Amino acid sequence: MISRPFAPATLSALAIFMLISSFLGERGLIKTYQLFLEKNRLIIGIQKVSGENEELKQEIALLKTNDRTLKRRIKAELNMVEDKEIIYLFSEN
Repeated sequence: MISRPFAPATLSALAIFMLISSFLGERGLIKTYQLFLEKNRLIIGIQKVSGENEELKQEIALLKTNDRTLKRRIKAELNMVEDKEIIYLFSEN
Protein backbone atom coordinates (compact mmCIF):
# COMPACT_ATOMS: atom_id res chain seq x y z
CA MET A 1 0.00 0.00 0.00
CA ILE A 2 1.12 3.58 -0.66
CA SER A 3 2.01 5.55 2.43
CA ARG A 4 0.01 8.67 3.10
CA PRO A 5 2.66 11.34 2.41
CA PHE A 6 3.30 10.00 -1.10
CA ALA A 7 -0.36 9.60 -2.09
CA PRO A 8 -1.00 13.30 -2.89
CA ALA A 9 2.30 13.59 -4.72
CA THR A 10 1.58 10.44 -6.74
CA LEU A 11 -1.91 11.61 -7.60
CA SER A 12 -0.60 15.04 -8.54
CA ALA A 13 2.10 13.55 -10.76
CA LEU A 14 -0.46 11.28 -12.41
CA ALA A 15 -2.82 14.21 -13.00
CA ILE A 16 0.00 16.31 -14.51
CA PHE A 17 1.04 13.41 -16.77
CA MET A 18 -2.54 12.90 -17.96
CA LEU A 19 -2.96 16.62 -18.60
CA ILE A 20 0.26 16.84 -20.63
CA SER A 21 -0.52 13.69 -22.61
CA SER A 22 -4.01 14.96 -23.40
CA PHE A 23 -2.40 17.94 -25.16
CA LEU A 24 0.76 16.45 -26.63
CA GLY A 25 0.01 12.75 -27.09
CA GLU A 26 -0.68 10.95 -30.36
CA ARG A 27 -4.40 11.43 -29.73
CA GLY A 28 -4.01 14.76 -27.95
CA LEU A 29 -5.80 18.00 -28.63
CA ILE A 30 -2.99 19.47 -30.74
CA LYS A 31 -2.82 16.43 -33.04
CA THR A 32 -6.62 16.32 -33.26
CA TYR A 33 -6.72 19.98 -34.28
CA GLN A 34 -4.01 19.44 -36.92
CA LEU A 35 -5.98 16.52 -38.36
CA PHE A 36 -9.15 18.63 -38.36
CA LEU A 37 -7.39 21.35 -40.38
CA GLU A 38 -5.98 18.80 -42.82
CA LYS A 39 -9.41 17.22 -43.26
CA ASN A 40 -10.94 20.62 -44.09
CA ARG A 41 -8.13 21.34 -46.57
CA LEU A 42 -8.73 18.01 -48.28
CA ILE A 43 -12.50 18.58 -48.43
CA ILE A 44 -11.93 21.95 -50.15
CA GLY A 45 -9.57 20.25 -52.62
CA ILE A 46 -12.14 17.55 -53.36
CA GLN A 47 -14.84 20.15 -53.98
CA LYS A 48 -12.54 22.05 -56.35
CA VAL A 49 -11.69 18.91 -58.34
CA SER A 50 -15.36 17.87 -58.43
CA GLY A 51 -16.28 21.25 -59.91
CA GLU A 52 -13.54 20.93 -62.53
CA ASN A 53 -14.80 17.43 -63.39
CA GLU A 54 -18.33 18.74 -63.91
CA GLU A 55 -17.05 21.48 -66.23
CA LEU A 56 -15.08 18.92 -68.24
CA LYS A 57 -18.11 16.62 -68.50
CA GLN A 58 -20.17 19.49 -69.89
CA GLU A 59 -17.43 20.39 -72.34
CA ILE A 60 -17.14 16.77 -73.51
CA ALA A 61 -20.90 16.58 -74.00
CA LEU A 62 -20.80 19.78 -76.09
CA LEU A 63 -17.93 18.50 -78.21
CA LYS A 64 -19.77 15.23 -78.85
CA THR A 65 -23.08 16.83 -79.80
CA ASN A 66 -22.29 20.26 -81.28
CA ASP A 67 -20.21 20.35 -84.47
CA ARG A 68 -19.73 24.12 -84.33
CA THR A 69 -18.15 23.85 -80.89
CA LEU A 70 -15.89 21.07 -82.11
CA LYS A 71 -14.78 23.09 -85.16
CA ARG A 72 -14.06 26.16 -83.02
CA ARG A 73 -12.00 24.08 -80.62
CA ILE A 74 -10.01 22.44 -83.42
CA LYS A 75 -9.29 25.81 -85.03
CA ALA A 76 -8.21 27.40 -81.77
CA GLU A 77 -6.03 24.61 -80.41
CA LEU A 78 -4.57 23.10 -83.58
CA ASN A 79 -4.39 26.31 -85.65
CA MET A 80 -6.28 24.68 -88.48
CA VAL A 81 -8.38 26.36 -91.16
CA GLU A 82 -11.14 25.18 -93.44
CA ASP A 83 -10.64 24.80 -97.19
CA LYS A 84 -12.27 28.08 -98.20
CA GLU A 85 -10.77 30.24 -95.48
CA ILE A 86 -8.03 32.78 -96.08
CA ILE A 87 -5.65 33.84 -93.36
CA TYR A 88 -4.16 37.31 -93.43
CA LEU A 89 -0.95 37.86 -91.50
CA PHE A 90 0.03 41.42 -90.63
CA SER A 91 3.34 42.54 -89.26
CA GLU A 92 3.38 44.88 -86.29
CA ASN A 93 5.84 47.32 -87.95
